[in-house]
Amino acid sequence: GFPIFKLLMVPGLGSILPYFSPRIATAGSVKRAYGDGARVSEELIDRYDRLNRRRGNMQALRDRISQVNDAEGWELARSVKQPVLLLWGERDRVTPVTMADDFLAMMPQANLVVLPGLGHVPMEEDPKASLEPVAKFLMHSGW
Repeated sequence: GFPIFKLLMVPGLGSILPYFSPRIATAGSVKRAYGDGARVSEELIDRYDRLNRRRGNMQALRDRISQVNDAEGWELARSVKQPVLLLWGERDRVTPVTMADDFLAMMPQANLVVLPGLGHVPMEEDPKASLEPVAKFLMHSGW
């Protein structure tokens, strides 16, 4: 799992965590977010590390994690009537592909594309593989 997410939810800790979060923790999180950790470069780890340390970023992440249990957010998803593309990495360990069933139940107009071998950020891990289903979806949905 991602222990950083649990730490972020501890009151007061989320705001100071960037000052004590070692780069090695960032590297581990990024590698776990990718389906293939070998694709993670030192440059990418540096970029994530800088982003983690930006003022307000940890609070924004904490707020986002809180939304997962927010009934209002789920109701909002249910209200979407437009075509939806769910692009999911087969090896997503943050939001496992098994959760796609919940989204498909809420949004019957959704189309699910599972990208083999990719993780939580498929569009970053393999932009070309991610672009193909997006382009196809846009062409067929009238956009």
